[in-house]
Amino acid sequence: MQTGVTMHKFDIFAVNTVAVVMDALPFLLAGSVIGALIEIYIPERIFKHEIFSKGASGFIIALLLGMIFPTCECGVIPIARKFAKKGLPQHLAAVYMLSAPIINPVVIISTYVAFSTYVSSRFNVMMVIGRIGIAAATALITGLALSGMTGRNKIFRETVREESADCCCEEEIHAGERLSFLIKHSADEFLDMSKYLIAGAILASAFRIFAPKSVSIFFEQNLPLSVLFMMALAVMLSICSGADAFVAASFMKFSPLAQLAFVTVGPILGLKSIIMYSGTLKRKALIYISVISALFVFFITNLVALLTEHLL
Repeated sequence: MQTGVTMHKFDIFAVNTVAVVMDALPFLLAGSVIGALIEIYIPERIFKHEIFSKGASGFIIALLLGMIFPTCECGVIPIARKFAKKGLPQHLAAVYMLSAPIINPVVIISTYVAFSTYVSSRFNVMMVIGRIGIAAATALITGLALSGMTGRNKIFRETVREESADCCCEEEIHAGERLSFLIKHSADEFLDMSKYLIAGAILASAFRIFAPKSVSIFFEQNLPLSVLFMMALAVMLSICSGADAFVAASFMKFSPLAQLAFVTVGPILGLKSIIMYSGTLKRKALIYISVISALFVFFITNLVALLTEHLL
């Protein structure tokens, strides 16, 4: 009997892993294509404009890029890497990478609908504003910390594939072979990132299927513990930012702040994303992003809880 149950779980695990990969691949492909389009059509002088080096203006524009190039965490990494390659300061490309999966129209709408469906229409606007605010603050603070790093390619790795693509890029474009370059560059980027996506999907699915569901009961009543639990759950489940609000809202016994921690940390530090980061970011940058993002989200949610408790 136990063997049958175990086999059934493995069947669900296999189906779930394939589902995660299939759900994410279109977004990864879209990100790879957008990255190639940026390479072909957007001149480097745009990202080297002085507006990006004038303090706050560069950070604000990096956040707004998420509205212009909306994508989930599966497709944002190739785009951010291309922005940096085109001359955008790397810490600003990181700000875009961390914020775009949350601060974009699709995710804003899905968050609004999710909390209207599962909780109450009174909370949907507050949850949307809270999610955008925490995500923007997290991205800005992390980007500010990353701006202090020095050295060439201080945040993003420069892969051999990118170097070889750079050597032939201008020649191919000037020869009028834009479509050929678009296909080749998109395919290279897509294949490069797919292996990290698959590894992340396997680990996230394993946790979702095999972790005991009774674990959450212990954490529901204590806010700091509930925030930690929801953050850890978001990291392990690695649900796409376009759908994670529905999962967060379904944890109705947890506080709204714990739910906000879930939908903020997940797109930034999901296991799937961390594994994809490992093939794109320098180790020090990855540590900065992981530690600063996690600590800030935990701190700000608990601080808001304390303030609202005293005010109410």
